[in-house]
Amino acid sequence: MVRSDDRSDFDEEVGNSAPISWINVLGRTPPTPSVAADSLASDERFEVLALIGTGACSKVYKARQVEPNRVVALKVLHPHLLSNAETIARFQREAESGARLNHPSICTVYEYGRLANGHPFIAMQYLEGESLASLLRRSECLNIEQALPIFISCCNALIAAHEKGIIHRDIKPANIFIQSLGKNAGAKLLDFGLAKLLSHSVPTLTQTGIALGTVQYMSPEQILTEPVDARSDIYSLGCVMFQTLTGRQVFDGRTAFEVMDEHLNKLPATLQSANPGAKIHSDLENVVLKSLAKDPERRYQNVLELKSALESMLVKPKNRLANQAAIGCSLLIVIAMAYLLWFLLVKTR
Repeated sequence: MVRSDDRSDFDEEVGNSAPISWINVLGRTPPTPSVAADSLASDERFEVLALIGTGACSKVYKARQVEPNRVVALKVLHPHLLSNAETIARFQREAESGARLNHPSICTVYEYGRLANGHPFIAMQYLEGESLASLLRRSECLNIEQALPIFISCCNALIAAHEKGIIHRDIKPANIFIQSLGKNAGAKLLDFGLAKLLSHSVPTLTQTGIALGTVQYMSPEQILTEPVDARSDIYSLGCVMFQTLTGRQVFDGRTAFEVMDEHLNKLPATLQSANPGAKIHSDLENVVLKSLAKDPERRYQNVLELKSALESMLVKPKNRLANQAAIGCSLLIVIAMAYLLWFLLVKTR
């Protein structure tokens, strides 16, 4: 059985407005900030400033943490889910995994626990910007210069997580937050709610036969509920890279089960055929397609390898310019020598 939590977890709404994603607006205060009367029981640690969004599992507030004095995104589990053991476990996992990670490319979890009313909460870094999902809805796809720094930031985040024995298991555009674009692009990885600790010996959610994640970005082994490691996150990031560069999903079956079958049995299209108008270097296409190999043994074996391959794409334009300059200099030297030889021949006559 497969459960996709994409819509239930990330389609949010504020009041009676149209559905939005709290991740897409994290850091963006509503035009007329308001806090529902029943939004949050009094807790001396936090001063609620605005309700950012309401989702299937939680509400997220812009709040001021009294000590230390800072603005945070405060995520609070819905009261009616307090008896749902699976939801509690996922919320706790997100908090614990995030708190273990301290990296510039990962959204910082400052504190977690229970509020005065007993409801679980996570106080996290308040961000300005938008998710990659929101950006792709506006732009469809990104050029290589915009995309590569985002991919490398994701690699940096995953390297830090994997070094701690944490597999994300839900890499997708909605969980990648963009703070800026260009050479110095700032991207952060969010939501470790499905993270798997490799060192855990206790049963995990996937061991119950339920494949957790978002089907468009799930690795074949994740779909089959087989043991996963860092290479599963590499596959999911490969799906994100493919979509970011082409504006298309790797597989776009009509149903979740069709998409899962394609992940298991269908080869992905080339990036150039998926977006003929894009200028995608063959080396970059090979990097993405290697990340999407069905067999984990044929992918990059760790994210550091993938990062190195992506970084080599960044230096190629510089190398190309250097080569062109060297060729130009060589031609000038040849012309100068030919002119000198001609001048000497003329002189000796």
